[in-house]
Amino acid sequence: MVYICFVVGIIGMILYSFIGDPGYALCAVSASVLLFVGVLDFKEVRDSMGAPIILMSAGVIGVAEALGVTGLTNLVGETVAGMLGGSVNPFILIFVFCVLTSVLATMTGSTIGTVLVFAPMAVATCVNLGLNPTAAAAAIVVSGWNGHFLPIDGLPAMCMGIGNYSLKEFWKFTIPQYFIRLLALTAGCMLMFPVA
Repeated sequence: MVYICFVVGIIGMILYSFIGDPGYALCAVSASVLLFVGVLDFKEVRDSMGAPIILMSAGVIGVAEALGVTGLTNLVGETVAGMLGGSVNPFILIFVFCVLTSVLATMTGSTIGTVLVFAPMAVATCVNLGLNPTAAAAAIVVSGWNGHFLPIDGLPAMCMGIGNYSLKEFWKFTIPQYFIRLLALTAGCMLMFPVA
């Protein structure tokens, strides 16, 4: 049952661009099935879901939707494109958006929400500069999960804590790795999806 629900949830996310919000509903239905068939009990589900994470994720997703619906995302894209003019290097533009996305995703704890804010802004900027936005969109989506130079959450915090590293020792390895990873991500996306 767990594997079936997992596959249904993934299918819902993949089909989101075709079916819209019901794609998210498939994920929720899959989780509900696990609850109703007894794989999980209510207390386990409730205790595993932290309210701050739910509020941060849901709050940022709403903000991203509001930015798009009101036209602010396009306005920001036009403004950034106007400020940069036509002489901006697309590699640097995409790389800067990747850095902003990954840092803010790490700071806010809402990767998906941060990606939903920055990806449309980068796409709007690229479109207003006359560039193909596919590379920017792909790089920014992946960069949201690459802010591992800060020991704020997840694996970096575990590594730093278990290894008894100082912040200086931790950053000695994570900061170069962070920039190498984002530079490679930007270059790879631009090779796969040419901007011109």
